[in-house]
Amino acid sequence: MHIADNKAANSAQQPDRSEGKAVFNAGLTWSGIENFSARATYAQGYRSPLLQELYVNTSMGSGTGTTYANPNLKPETSHNFELGARWMPAIFMLDGSLFFNKADDYIDTAYVADLTGNQYQNVAKAKTFGFELQTSAGLGETGLEPYATLTWMRRQFNDNGFKTYDTATPSFFARYGVRWNGVVRDVKLHTDAYARSSTATKYKSKQSENDYRLAGATTLNLTAGAAFGPQDAYSLDMGFYNINNKAYRTQFSIFEPKRYFAAKFNASF
Repeated sequence: MHIADNKAANSAQQPDRSEGKAVFNAGLTWSGIENFSARATYAQGYRSPLLQELYVNTSMGSGTGTTYANPNLKPETSHNFELGARWMPAIFMLDGSLFFNKADDYIDTAYVADLTGNQYQNVAKAKTFGFELQTSAGLGETGLEPYATLTWMRRQFNDNGFKTYDTATPSFFARYGVRWNGVVRDVKLHTDAYARSSTATKYKSKQSENDYRLAGATTLNLTAGAAFGPQDAYSLDMGFYNINNKAYRTQFSIFEPKRYFAAKFNASF
């Protein structure tokens, strides 16, 4: 990442700004049946724009375009609802949930032809709803656990009367794979071989020249790690991502990285 020419956000001194809001959260859980529980939650949300979103233009390498900052962004507020249930007989787990989110001044990126790139913008209102299903099964003493998560989601923007579900949001996305956890000579080990898939997306705005469509993608990934030392004070995690070297985008002007490797070491004192 590097700082691009400040074409959309003036590099002159910006005025001081201070924001804050009290938020409320509540939840209920019922577990009157063996191996089964149900839940209902409500939460208010509040998100101030990040400094990058406000003042720093960025690009991810040549030819991929620029995402421009917007110093006029407002904080995003939201109301979030979830109804869910979980069934856990023996080694099997099945969890399903319905969710609904209603946001004002939703912060998102939109392609702006005049800037030839994306810019952070407030959408007047955004409504998001969907269903998520998670399942897994522990295979006894082997430490292996196949799992899958599937999400169906729809998001609607309402920008001063202009309504659309073409918001660059995948209708379906999933993560599925096999995890393993074990202990070798007092060292806790774990691995995770998984794929991530998402369907194609479309974006539509008031200005048709900003519209675009992005293809869906599936990436293959492998992570592994170890925790060791007194009270597992040290850990090493490594990941090999997008092994199939898939070229894809979740935003119009920025390509996601192809095949790459990451490592992280943690220590607690």
